[in-house]
Amino acid sequence: MPEPMVHGKDTLMSEEMEEFIIDTIIIAKVKNEGERHADYKMAKAINKKLDEHFRGSWLVFISKCENAPC
Repeated sequence: MPEPMVHGKDTLMSEEMEEFIIDTIIIAKVKNEGERHADYKMAKAINKKLDEHFRGSWLVFISKCENAPC
């Protein structure tokens, strides 16, 4: 599995926050692998986790690209 990347990272984002987000992405991907509508389910799971942990309103995009970086 390729390593997730955080695009559009703000310079104020801490390493801990970036790490939490990447871990959240990995867990959502593993849990939803092979599921019908996996991208939608992953985005929804990631969104929920970020809303709960960091508060506020998060918007999650799932993008597939064959040749990184996108």
